[in-house]
Amino acid sequence: MASLNTELDCLERKVDEYYGYLNAQHTELENKIDSLSSKVEQYYLEVKEELKPPEYLDTYALNVGTTPIPLSDVDRIVKKIHIKVPSWSPHLLYIGSPEKQEFVLEPRDREVLEVKNPKNVYVYSLGNVTIYVMLEY
Repeated sequence: MASLNTELDCLERKVDEYYGYLNAQHTELENKIDSLSSKVEQYYLEVKEELKPPEYLDTYALNVGTTPIPLSDVDRIVKKIHIKVPSWSPHLLYIGSPEKQEFVLEPRDREVLEVKNPKNVYVYSLGNVTIYVMLEY
């Protein structure tokens, strides 16, 4: 009988250990699921914000010369920046950062930039050019 009690105690300990292990695994899985759910919700909200149509458009013509200038003098947060070089433009347009403008747009070219602040986008040309800019908010 003592041997049976010893075996029963051993089995109870094993069951308790197994239960503790399963409980810890369950808690860990719940935490991982909660974390993933939060990330999925965050990504969903970001994608939803990106895909919704713009609430406001601002359009203007910008005179560009040989000195690099920003697309905007004011800090503003936008969804997208549209740039159009008219077909009658006699010069190429160069776009880039404040430090370097090496992306070339030719007459009739249009470009959509997903840059959040148009003040960070600089343009210049080898002569005087009027370009058209549209900002999506």
